[in-house]
Amino acid sequence: MSNAVKGFTLVELMMVLAIAAILLTIAVPSFHTFTQNSRLTKQVNLLAASIATARGEAAKRGAKVVVCQSDDPVAAKPACDGTAGTWSKGWVVFVDADNDLTVDATTDVVASFREESGVNLITNAGATVAFNPDGSTTASKPATFAICDSRGKDHGKELSLATTGRVTTKTDGAVNCTP
Repeated sequence: MSNAVKGFTLVELMMVLAIAAILLTIAVPSFHTFTQNSRLTKQVNLLAASIATARGEAAKRGAKVVVCQSDDPVAAKPACDGTAGTWSKGWVVFVDADNDLTVDATTDVVASFREESGVNLITNAGATVAFNPDGSTTASKPATFAICDSRGKDHGKELSLATTGRVTTKTDGAVNCTP
């Protein structure tokens, strides 16, 4: 029978804690950057999906379908409101049967999307983007959406919507993040 004590020495425990501290110092900033990049990507994907949904619904229903900014997109009957050009709180996709660009009591709301925390969505499209039954937009010029966070233009993403309804994205760090 042996009288040896089994366990860790204080020196061994301190070494493990020092290594863990070094690893956390390296990992935490990388994880924060990963989270920020994921938020931007999620917002771009949600916006692209809502534009595709609106375009598809316009073609399917043979009617104008609108995507508009909303301060409360998840309300029972969301309204198109907010500051023109800033879609940071969310947006709504709806069938505009009466061509008034508003959500009425009888309006068919197709989808609504809430903003991603810490992400700003700025556009030159104004408050609404409308699609004709042929999938084109009612706008006379292409719309650009800048999706940015606190890191600014070097990390921003851009979604462009041509008047034909075609969507393209850009992530090369030359995004205009100012309203």
